[in-house]
Amino acid sequence: SIDGDNAPAVGGVLITATGQYFGSFSATNRARLGRTDCESSTWVSDSSLVCKVAAGIVAGAADTHVVVTGGGLVSTLAASFVYDLPKVTGLETAGGVVDTSPRNDWEANILNPGDLAGPPGGGNQLTVSGSNFGAADYLPTVT
Repeated sequence: SIDGDNAPAVGGVLITATGQYFGSFSATNRARLGRTDCESSTWVSDSSLVCKVAAGIVAGAADTHVVVTGGGLVSTLAASFVYDLPKVTGLETAGGVVDTSPRNDWEANILNPGDLAGPPGGGNQLTVSGSNFGAADYLPTVT
């Protein structure tokens, strides 16, 4: 089991994996959250390992598994961890038009965008602000 089932996309949070047969202290004992290795893994006991969550995102079902390697064994706890979802708090166009209305209103603004639409034919730059978009080298898309 793990003591936390989510973390921000920037990581940095400590979670503890608890189980059996993690073996004796070894520098090779480690944990992985989905496809992302923990920034660091610290062996605590034969039944406990602490993981410092690295920055990451959830791209699919395999990204929700916790995998612990210890004592020469590999154990997977399926569908047990997620990175927090992105949270959009505002939209701004290159022309300076800002929309910070509650997210429930954004669908209406997209269907009837007014000044947010920019010129006909597209090409308008739109800045999306918020949190949990991923690590600095991650390139999210807006659709």
